[in-house]
Amino acid sequence: MNRTPAATPPSRRAFSREPWGLRFAARANRPAIRLVWFYHAGGTASSLFKTISFLPLDWEIWVPEYPRRAVAGVRGRSAHFLELTERIAREAYPFHDDVPVVLFGHSMGGLVAYEYLRSLPANCHERTIALIVSCTRSP
Repeated sequence: MNRTPAATPPSRRAFSREPWGLRFAARANRPAIRLVWFYHAGGTASSLFKTISFLPLDWEIWVPEYPRRAVAGVRGRSAHFLELTERIAREAYPFHDDVPVVLFGHSMGGLVAYEYLRSLPANCHERTIALIVSCTRSP
């Protein structure tokens, strides 16, 4: 039997803990894309380490942490997702420069990503090049 070896993920990227979650650095002076990843209801930002290692190295990835999850410093009670998106919009603002932004949400995170985009000022919509949702009905 001829087996092809499994792909080896790229080396782990540097990350920082922010008041709002985790920021995974791009290995470029200017990221090609800033991906803001909203995970499913039972997940945590740190559960995405392995998946993120397969994404292009010139992407910067932001993973906002939901209240009462793994990142120390993200406090608060469990919130309705509209309250959650308002908090994330106040604390995690990926539009501070001209890097194109992609919002990705999985399951409940798809609804959070949609409401997050709706809560932002109109000038942010111009720099959002995609809203991608998976495992949820389109809003």
